[in-house]
Amino acid sequence: MPIATVIQVPTTVKSVALTFDDGPHPVFTPRALEILKDYNAHATWFVLGSQAQNHPELLNNIANSGNEIGTHSFDHVNLTKLSRAQMISQLGRTKQLIQQQTGNFWPYFRPTYGIYNDTLLSVAKDLGYKYNVLWSVDPSDYQASTNQIITRVLSAIRPGSIVLLHEVTPQTTMALPVIMRGLRDRGYTALTLTDLLKTSSKGPSQCRYLTITSPYMRGDDVLAVQQSLDKKGFSPGSLDGIYGPMTAAAVRSFQVSVELPSTGNVDQTTFTALGIICPEKPGPDYCRNLELQSPYMRGQDVLAVQNALYVNGFDPKSTDGIYGPLTEAAVVAFQTARGLLVDGIVGPQTYKALGVKCPS
Repeated sequence: MPIATVIQVPTTVKSVALTFDDGPHPVFTPRALEILKDYNAHATWFVLGSQAQNHPELLNNIANSGNEIGTHSFDHVNLTKLSRAQMISQLGRTKQLIQQQTGNFWPYFRPTYGIYNDTLLSVAKDLGYKYNVLWSVDPSDYQASTNQIITRVLSAIRPGSIVLLHEVTPQTTMALPVIMRGLRDRGYTALTLTDLLKTSSKGPSQCRYLTITSPYMRGDDVLAVQQSLDKKGFSPGSLDGIYGPMTAAAVRSFQVSVELPSTGNVDQTTFTALGIICPEKPGPDYCRNLELQSPYMRGQDVLAVQNALYVNGFDPKSTDGIYGPLTEAAVVAFQTARGLLVDGIVGPQTYKALGVKCPS
C-alpha cells in the first residue's frame, strides 16, 4: 500500500493533533509536557536526529508521558535535494535513535519544509513509515508573537486539524497554555496522531465516488486526485478541481498501471492506490484564484500562500492573509524563478509549485 499523505483527518469528533517540530529541546520539551499533562492532553513530536542525539533522555520523557515521536530528519536539510542514499541516512539514523532510546517506532515522518517527492516517499515506505504527515493549521510561530500564535491556532481549528508548532521559539511556549485552555473551552481534545486517526470517519460516505457527470463534479477531493495523478506522471490537464474528461482519462491510465479495473472512475480502492486520505469536506470548495483586487482579497488561502512564499525564499513581507501589492510582487518573483506563467495570479499551477493545499 502506498504511503499516505495526511493533511487533516476526516472526522466529526472535536479533536485535534498538536505536533511539535525540530526538538527535542531542553527547555521547551519539559515545559510542553507539563502543560499537556495539566490538560490531560497528548501530542506528537517530529524530532531531529541531531537534537535527539544531544538530548536522548527527552525522548524517553516524551514517550513515557503517553505522547508519540515521529521523524523529521537528522539535521533539517531539504530532503528532496539529497540523493536516495542521503535520504535513507537522514531518516534511518533518526529512526534508529528513537528506537534505541524508547524501544518504540511510530510510523510517522514529516518532511522538512513540507517538501517531498516520490523518491522520498519511497525511501520512507522502505524504512517502515506509513504516513507522510503535513498540517492543516500553521500559525507561523517561528515569526509570530504569542498573541498571533494563539489567535491563528484557535481561529483555524476544526475537527481533525493537525497543528504545526515548533520547539525553537519562546513565544510558542508562552502560547501553549492559552491554546490548551482555548481548545478545552471550545470542547476540543488534543490527541496523538494515532488516536486522532482512530476517530476517522471511514467508509464510502467519506470518499465521494468520482465519475463524469453533468455538470462536472468539483471539489477538494477532485483536486487531490488531480495533484496525485500529475505527480505520478499521469497528466489530468488543468489542476482545477473539476472532474472532466481529461481527468477521467488520466485516472484510467493510472488504473491500468497499477492493475486496477480501468473504469475512469475513482472509488475507494483508487483513492487508496493514489495515496489519498479523503478530505473532510469533499466539495464544492476548491482553490480560488488569488489576484490583486480592490478591496484586497483576504483569507486562510492567502495566508497559506504567504507562508509558502516565505518558506521558499520569496518574502511577502507580511503574513496577514491579505493579498496586497507586496504579496503579488513575491508571487511574480516566485513565478519567474520557477518558469511559470508570470501574471501575479495564484492559480492551480502556482498553488502546486508552492506546495499549498487549499484550505477549506
